[in-house]
Formats: sequence, C-alpha cells, structure tokens
Amino acid sequence: DPILITQNIYDDECDVRIAMARWSSVKVAKAVARLKKTCAVEVVTRIYPAPDQDNGATAEVRKILKDAGIEMHILNRERVRFHSKYLVAYIKTNGHERHVVWSGSHNFSSNGSNDTPEVVLRSRRSGTYDEFKANFRELVKLAG
Repeated sequence: DPILITQNIYDDECDVRIAMARWSSVKVAKAVARLKKTCAVEVVTRIYPAPDQDNGATAEVRKILKDAGIEMHILNRERVRFHSKYLVAYIKTNGHERHVVWSGSHNFSSNGSNDTPEVVLRSRRSGTYDEFKANFRELVKLAG
C-alpha cells in the first residue's frame, strides 16, 4: 500500500524520489505532500498530450503536489516510453542512515492502492538504491 510506504518515512532527515507512470490517487498524493513537511521530495511522472487520456498523473494529483512545493518533472508520452513505478528514499535517524527502494507492479491509482493484487519489492541495499537513484536522474534529464 503506497500510504503505508509513505508512513515509513518520517525521520530526522530524508530525501524521497518517486517515479510513477500512472498516478490518480488523491489519497496517495496527499500522503506524499505531507512528506514534504520533513523531506526533500521530487517526482517524475507523465501526462498524455490528449486531455481525454486517463493516464499519467491527473491534473488534481499534479496540483496537490505542486501546492506542497514538490518539484515535478513531466515526461511526454509521445517522446519517452515510461513505465517506472518506484520510490527511492534516503532516511537518517539519530545518525543512522538507511537507503530504501520500493518498486513493483503498483501504480499510485485507485486500483493500485486498493482493488488489485500487486507486487512490491523493498530493498535496503545501498547498491540498489544507487542504481534507482541514477535511473531517476536520467528520467529527470529526459523530462528536460
């Protein structure tokens, strides 16, 4: 559950990067917006050029994130094939550092949060964190 993931990030110092292909859950957007109070948060997502396409991040989700001061990088579906679904977090508590990646089949959508069985992998290996963080930086470059 994406809400539970965000609730596990609450420590003294944190840095969160989210790459999410489809994001329509207002509930998850509000949970991520709350993270911004204590964390640096940055998002890569997509939108479709046609306004009737229900894919990528919805306008309501983008507004919630923007109002929270979260930096967003939008990939254009016509230019970049994008299907990533992960959250990368650096968390520091009482001098103890953790590097965590959550990745899987889930979208931050109503289906991905509630109705469908999804697979989510959590890794605490710093090498995995480094690889996902590098991928995030590449996606940011592609978003321009």
